[in-house]
Amino acid sequence: MPLPPPDDGVQTGKTRWSDMDFGPFFTSTLGATLPPGNITHKGISIRLGKEKNAAVCFDTDLLRVSVGWTGDFVKIHPGREGLAEHPDVAGTPVFGTLAGPGWAKPGTEDFTDPRKDKLGPLPRDWGSIAGSTSAMTVSFWLTALARQMCWKS
Repeated sequence: MPLPPPDDGVQTGKTRWSDMDFGPFFTSTLGATLPPGNITHKGISIRLGKEKNAAVCFDTDLLRVSVGWTGDFVKIHPGREGLAEHPDVAGTPVFGTLAGPGWAKPGTEDFTDPRKDKLGPLPRDWGSIAGSTSAMTVSFWLTALARQMCWKS
């Protein structure tokens, strides 16, 4: 007896991700509507507040907070078990930033993006969270950053 075709989620709108508890943060490419076309290629989305009803996304390439939102956390699209397209902000964006360096080049007031073709991370002398930095250290740093933003539940 042949097996039925696999349900890739397109028919039901559900994937293996649908019921998953993402925990306090989620790493992915993330799409947002504020500003229009805001894509964070290497983002860490972090839940905020006691009720976890707000979130921000930190862009590890550009060292910027790319978007902040309230409501639901992230939306995983159902095609190909969530792999057909990047996740999107599921709630309501409150603020967003344009794709560019999160702060000026050290020692200057220059925010000009120095990356060739606007791809990849900023130069190491501009800033970095890579190298020997552990995931726990990054998580701690991002949590501290989020708390500094004074986002109240």
